[in-house]
Amino acid sequence: MLLRSTASFVLLTLAACHSAPTPDANGPDPREQMAQLLMQQMNTHQEQMMSWMTTNRLHDSLVVPSENPGTAELNARISTLTERLDDLIACLPRPASATVDATSRRSENQLNKVANDVARIEALTQAMDAVEQVQNVCAENIANVNTAGYKKRSVEITTAIDEKTGMQLPKVRRIIMINTTGTLEITERDLDVAIDGNGWFVVRRADGTPGYVRGGGFHINANGAFVTAEGLQLAPTITIPNDTLEVSIDPEGRVTGRTASNHDQSTSFGQIQLARFRDGGQLRPIEHCVLCATPESGEPIIGTPGTSGFGLLKQGFLERSNVQTHNELVNLQVAQRQHAVLRRLLASYGVFLR
Repeated sequence: MLLRSTASFVLLTLAACHSAPTPDANGPDPREQMAQLLMQQMNTHQEQMMSWMTTNRLHDSLVVPSENPGTAELNARISTLTERLDDLIACLPRPASATVDATSRRSENQLNKVANDVARIEALTQAMDAVEQVQNVCAENIANVNTAGYKKRSVEITTAIDEKTGMQLPKVRRIIMINTTGTLEITERDLDVAIDGNGWFVVRRADGTPGYVRGGGFHINANGAFVTAEGLQLAPTITIPNDTLEVSIDPEGRVTGRTASNHDQSTSFGQIQLARFRDGGQLRPIEHCVLCATPESGEPIIGTPGTSGFGLLKQGFLERSNVQTHNELVNLQVAQRQHAVLRRLLASYGVFLR
């Protein structure tokens, strides 16, 4: 009975050792299952031996007689299986520390959260810059509502999705000038000239480069030359004699007048020329109401008023700004509300702005 049970046990054990399944990454380790099976079989075998020896009233020492060949062979096989079981248990992977894994996961999650917060703060800061540019442009427009020849600025805003955060935020595309004609106001002053239509007065800046203005409130400097209110000289230069009695500027830009020395005849003082551009809205402001050409605006085309797409001149008029105050106030209020929302969002990340 014992030999048959032992033989069955040995055959099962050897079969299990030689046909161990491939470990599954998602399931329990087969080597651990094999070790448990061996332990169960050995415990069963030992119980059977104890039962057999008690039944047959063996010696109290429970030592199987060495002269029995079957018992000796059985002991040898049990010893071999025990050694294999010890080797198998030694090969089993030790479980990782749950505390270390949890700490590592928490650290990784904290780093990811910090990176996400930094990206969101950067995106919100860029949106804040865009809104502040809108506020500044609106304030500039309102401040120049009564400036002759001033052209309102407008900020082109695009809404784009930030790649890092997935947030949909405003971004400044460009700042353009709205090149529409302002209201022509009567002044009845001889040196006030307005352009009714397309074109810009050409002035010479301090460094000798050309500038372009719409405000035609001219004055005569100490040298008798036509200059703007800021002192920039009109180009080409038009000089008025000191004894001039009156100045006349016709719609085509011819400047004539009478002098004290020749009050019976009209004297020609010069010709006002205008500049126009492929896209006047792309002119860039460089000084107060003075613009310069850009690659987007194209090179200036110089011509005589009333010809080749140029507007006519109106003496005794000034062109007011094309700023609509109520529109700018509405745009400013919207920008201020957006600014307040962005400030609250930044404050939720611990960034506080004044």
